[in-house]
Amino acid sequence: MDPHNKESQWVELDSGPNLQIWLLCWPAGTQNGSHDHGESAGAFQVFSGTLLEQTSSGYRLQFRTLVAGEGRSFEQNHIHHLGNVRMGTALSVHFYPRLTTTTRYAITPTGLKSGAVDPNGLGW
Repeated sequence: MDPHNKESQWVELDSGPNLQIWLLCWPAGTQNGSHDHGESAGAFQVFSGTLLEQTSSGYRLQFRTLVAGEGRSFEQNHIHHLGNVRMGTALSVHFYPRLTTTTRYAITPTGLKSGAVDPNGLGW
């Protein structure tokens, strides 16, 4: 990974038939937009910096700040949006049993609307 790159970067650290592990690098101000991981549950851990996770419940947006050492797990079809809203670069490690699809979502006045689907599950 290029530490001078201003865009998010990711690299697969390890994978097997039942697990994928990814390192994501988040320069200040980067985000990945609202998305899900299809039928894959997963988890992530922040290793340095701070990430803000946005989820929604009906029409209500919910925000969770995760600092280095904190993480969370999530169920299938969990829709979230992650971003680095602080100065400096954040690093996080993400764990999935096997990504099969990722769906992007747009926030509209009537709620979330599904958009592009990445059939490989890597559409961060």
